Amino acid sequence: MWHVVLLGWAWGLEVSDLQVPLSACPSDCLQAFIGDGFCNLPCNVTDCGFDAGDCELCAGDCFTRWVSDGTCDPECQDQPACQNDGTDCQICSEDCLTVWVGNGYCDLSCNVTACQFDGDDCAECSPGCPLSWQGDGVCDKECYTALCGFDLSDCHAECSSNCPADYIGDLECDLQCNVEECRWDRGDCGQCSATCTQEMLGNSICDEDCNNEDCRFDFGDCALDR
Repeated sequence: MWHVVLLGWAWGLEVSDLQVPLSACPSDCLQAFIGDGFCNLPCNVTDCGFDAGDCELCAGDCFTRWVSDGTCDPECQDQPACQNDGTDCQICSEDCLTVWVGNGYCDLSCNVTACQFDGDDCAECSPGCPLSWQGDGVCDKECYTALCGFDLSDCHAECSSNCPADYIGDLECDLQCNVEECRWDRGDCGQCSATCTQEMLGNSICDEDCNNEDCRFDFGDCALDR
């Protein structure tokens, strides 16, 4: 059976130009590895379409796929051939990358005039309630105030049986709220998502399962991780 390998983005070719029989790949190169965004050396051969471009370098140790991916990569930062990592490494103030501005997460280092106050990411309508929490489908007790429009209807109904809105995120573990529909009690029970445990948070390792707002973006572990 023939498998179409998506290489057009890497070499400017049409998808139909590059059809590679999966049976030709080495046994240690699984189909799922090809074009998964990671350089898998066993797949970086002609028969596997050179891992669908995942191992392509634009210069030095900078992978082509890293350029303008929203993360500042030191390997690409001073490489003209890699467009100096696009805008990923540009800063608007000390310790604030421009790609952080307006990303829905409050970065204190960006909360300055030069960075447009983090694109309003740090703006609050009431103490403890960022504007981005309003009307996001989750009841936030910090936002249940007149100034925040009572969380824009987010608190009109219980997310789970016997789980009132003011139980969520109150720093006490309420087992009836520790379900996905109530966003795992906003982490009060030590789990902020189905696959992110307390031990994974803030451990200096970027855990994609924790890289979301409920888990406070892995407590910053994914900010500059590659």
